[in-house]
This record gives sequence, structure tokens and C-alpha cells, in this order.
Amino acid sequence: MAKMLHAMRMAAAMLLATGSLVGDPEPPQLPQLLEVLEPLQDFGRVRAGTRMLHEFRVTNQGNETVEITAVETSCACLAPGVWPAKLKPGESATLPVELHTEPYSGAVAEHLTVRTRVGPGDGAVLTLDVRAVVWRPLEATPASAVFEARPDAPESATCTIRIVNQLSEPVELKAPESSHRGIEATLRSVVPGREYELIVRAVPPMGRGNVFGRVSMATSSPEMPVLEIPVHALVPAPRKRTVEAAAPGKP
Repeated sequence: MAKMLHAMRMAAAMLLATGSLVGDPEPPQLPQLLEVLEPLQDFGRVRAGTRMLHEFRVTNQGNETVEITAVETSCACLAPGVWPAKLKPGESATLPVELHTEPYSGAVAEHLTVRTRVGPGDGAVLTLDVRAVVWRPLEATPASAVFEARPDAPESATCTIRIVNQLSEPVELKAPESSHRGIEATLRSVVPGREYELIVRAVPPMGRGNVFGRVSMATSSPEMPVLEIPVHALVPAPRKRTVEAAAPGKP
């Protein structure tokens, strides 16, 4: 019996090694038949909030019709337009895409994944890259204030944000205003008209649950009349005190 069990284990190990028990291996990818003259679109320096549109031009260099089965994006900031369902041999078409820059600050590197196939055969993948450098007239680092407001350590519930003026002319920031009574902020000028320091802190008692709010500052620039900083204060649940039951006969 022991020899039989050993033989069965050895056979199972060999089957696992060859992949017979774990399913067939991934099907091989066919060579990509679509050719793109410029697979990388670099928009360069772009102001936040701008929507950038580009059309990738693709050509079927093969001898068979290529079907585009899907166009996937690496982030929600990329919105693909309507793409052709099929391209005959020698036929060209455009793949439009729009980049939404509002959520970004700094370098952006995203991509499109174009999935294709020829007839019922295996598919191929084409990658198209999109890049940009997003800037804001007033750059806040970090872009939002996030901290933990612990009741036993209120002094730790602070966040310091550096604000840098990216415009050529100086910009004056007014006193900050908070949207929530549990949040306050103070502003300090580091370099007049060019750089500021915003200190956001929690104001106890915070109550229960997390606190969401924002700190707003009016500015002297028509390019950005108001600068808003989102604030998220994490308020941990109070710890429950446990009382041990007294042993029989003890007070």
C-alpha cells in the first residue's frame, strides 16, 4: 500500500509539472498587424483642468482583416473615443483619446491597451502611451490634508501644506476659512507672493466618526481666485474599557 501511495504521489507531481492538471497554458499571442507611426503622445506642459484630445493613426499592414475587440485604459482620466470595429488589409483609421488633467499634478504617464484579433484565432495587444506634465497656478503639496485626530493626542492632529506660486507675478493669499468647526488653519508667508505654508489642525472635541471638510483661501490672482484644500480627519473609535469580574468572596 505504501508503495502504491508513493507511486500515485509521483504521478501527480509529474502531471502538475507538465501543467496537465492546472489547465492549458496561455495561448500564444499573434504578431501585431496594426502599425502606429507614433505610439507615444506627449502633450508636454498642460494646465490642470484642461482636456487634451489626440488621435492615434493605425494601419493594417497584414494580409488579413484585423478586428479591434476592445480598447482599455490604465486610468479613468483617459477616455477613448469611437474606434473602428475592423480594418481591412492596407486600411488606416484613427483611435481618438481624451486626457482629463483635473485630478493630476506633476508628471502623468498612462496608456491605452488595444486588443485585436484576426478571425477566430488568437489575439494580439497594441499599447499606446500618453504623457503630460500637469501644472497649477498655485501648487499645493500635499494636495489635501489628511491626519489622524486622536482624542488622547490632539497635538498630533496637524498637517502642513506647502503652497508655491507657479505664475510669473506675485500672488497674495487671504486668511484661510474652514468649512467645518472641527478644523482650523493658519497661513504663514515663507517668500512674499511666492511661497506659503498652511498648517491645518483638528479642533477638539472632534466627536465620533471621520471629519470631511475644506480650507478655502481667496487669492489676488484672476487665474485662480480661490484655492481650496480638501481636509480628511480620521477619528478613531474610542477604546472600550473592560472590567474584570471580581472573584467570589472578594469585594
